[in-house]
Amino acid sequence: MNLEKALKKDEEFLALLKDEGFACAAYESFCNQVYINEQRERFSCSWRYAGRIVAEMRDEGEDYLDYYLGDFIERTGLDRVPLHKDKVQEIYNRLGWRLLTVDDQVQDFKTALELLKERRALPKAETPDWYEAIKGYMKGWDTRFAGDDPVSVVHRAANDGQITKEEYHFLHDRFFIESEAADILVKQGVVKNKQ
Repeated sequence: MNLEKALKKDEEFLALLKDEGFACAAYESFCNQVYINEQRERFSCSWRYAGRIVAEMRDEGEDYLDYYLGDFIERTGLDRVPLHKDKVQEIYNRLGWRLLTVDDQVQDFKTALELLKERRALPKAETPDWYEAIKGYMKGWDTRFAGDDPVSVVHRAANDGQITKEEYHFLHDRFFIESEAADILVKQGVVKNKQ
């Protein structure tokens, strides 16, 4: 169960969300953050979607714009938000979700690289329709993804029908990492240079 679904069923979170300061802290907790659970599943969302989640769960007649544009936070008072950040994270932890770390990124990058190597060993097939649609939006596809970097290889594997749509998204997400994680992977010899 992803974090959003778990929160929608959590009575404590829903009750605390009625407090405007807590609601703002919950909104901010989603923005520019990635959470991970024990099964290595990830949860992240856009700033707009974060506003939608909070507005829907509060059920006070708000919409995402109340949070996304910052009007609600300004009206509520920014000084109240930090008071609730620890409680928000405590609830996420209780539900089995924590912030993604650099070590997680390194581990997931290596796992994704192994999966990609396995899939590239499969026979080539026709380009699936779902990837034809993606490819149609990319100018200069042939030169853009001609390199040896993992993202280019993912695109070629998708083009060659060697990965599913779900695997494409999984691999794509795991290959976009922070600079610190990239440095570790270079030092360990997993990649030749930073992506």
